[in-house]
Amino acid sequence: MLDLVKSLTEVINELRSRSRLSILNNWQRLSQAGVWEILPTVNSKQNKPMVAFLKGESNIHVKQTWQVPEVYAGMPTAGATIRLNLIWWADICEIWINGEKVQEGDLFDQKCRILLTENLLKLEIKLNSPKHDVGALQLSEIVFAYPNQTCNPDKFADELEILQAYVPVFIKQNIEIVAIEGAIAKLNLLLSTGESAAAASDRFFEKLAQIREPLLQYSEFLKQRQIYMLGNSHIDVAWLWAIAETKNAMQRTFTSALNLQERYPELIFNQSTAVSYQWMEQEYPELFARIQSAVAAGKWELIGGMWVEPDGNLPSGESLIRQILYGQEYFREKFNREVKIAWLPDTFGFHWQMPQILAKSGFEAFVTQKLLWNDSNKFPHQIFWWEGVDGSRIFTYFSNELGQGIEPVAIAKYLANQEEKHDTPETAWLYGVGDHGGGPTADMLDMGREWVNSPLFFKMQPSTLEKFLLDLKAKLSIGLPVNLPVWRDELYL
Repeated sequence: MLDLVKSLTEVINELRSRSRLSILNNWQRLSQAGVWEILPTVNSKQNKPMVAFLKGESNIHVKQTWQVPEVYAGMPTAGATIRLNLIWWADICEIWINGEKVQEGDLFDQKCRILLTENLLKLEIKLNSPKHDVGALQLSEIVFAYPNQTCNPDKFADELEILQAYVPVFIKQNIEIVAIEGAIAKLNLLLSTGESAAAASDRFFEKLAQIREPLLQYSEFLKQRQIYMLGNSHIDVAWLWAIAETKNAMQRTFTSALNLQERYPELIFNQSTAVSYQWMEQEYPELFARIQSAVAAGKWELIGGMWVEPDGNLPSGESLIRQILYGQEYFREKFNREVKIAWLPDTFGFHWQMPQILAKSGFEAFVTQKLLWNDSNKFPHQIFWWEGVDGSRIFTYFSNELGQGIEPVAIAKYLANQEEKHDTPETAWLYGVGDHGGGPTADMLDMGREWVNSPLFFKMQPSTLEKFLLDLKAKLSIGLPVNLPVWRDELYL
């Protein structure tokens, strides 16, 4: 299996090289002396190249001029869709193209895919490094897509990576992988030096389509997997900014989510923390009324049931119970709803009395994702019963990491890992910018629409976390507790 995964990685990278061009090495920075200087790249802790800036630096200005080539990797670019992909780590980031600002972001709204419509591009980025960390331009690349051809190389690479994520599951379930092995051999031949000359004509795309065709036999298997899609934005009430900025971030995020729902009816949005709703009620009453309407219409999910998302290690039981008491009281009064899902995604661990407190407060499930951060002591489960000191149990689920987009490869890796552990072919996927607000974007939702009907991807449908978890709990509770692992200890990052 390891040889197969390695071979797949090699052909995926080679195929992507036909449609992705790194421009990370070509940035110049305006020095204090007013001279433009070439910026070197350095390696990150993960051994990935990036352009780095000193902690706390401000008013950084970088630029480069880029000309769309007539041919890239042997393929004519006429008719191609061309995008600029960027990822940064900065307090403030502004992207300018030909003198016009086209995107802005911060530490958490930190990536973009910008459609390029001109052949000669003057690219500029203005940013400030974080005060607490080095700043960086982590990714800077041009992506060529060929949507009108018989096979788009970049999308085919994504489909291969989806299949790669599922190789362990295929082997576990005795599903033949001969078609994948055959595709690797044919791609190696096509992408070799002698065959790649065919890329100068439509024959290259046709040959890719022919190689892809036998892989469609996995479509039925993949379509039996279900992804429940839910927009979200984790918003830290207090971290690197003042409360006034938190309120602004909430107002912007909630307005954006509601406005996007008018264009994308498939968007259901999910938000915790009763105090955030109280602030909107007090300072933005019209926005609060829109939120109430969205909740009533099933387009906005109340989650967490607590006044704020508290620490899970230090507060006393009395403190945590009052978090729930005041939070649920507010949700009942303002929305006529009682929240059933406890939600503490960003807390650095949870003491062993938590199952007792949550279960006896009326919660039916508990969700976090923080333990997935541990790169040394991997937690063995994603779905399990968490049993407290007194024997109380609560159904527990580890969601995907926060701040994700609708990225098919990331979704496939997450679900494949879950299915390997628990034989459960369905999951929720939370998408949207955080921790400083932002929420779902139009680009994320467009990506979801692009993949929803792909034959080599899963079924996707919008859902609330409550519906997904309570349905899953009911399915897995047959023969309770034999078919789910039980964890009898604290949960600690």
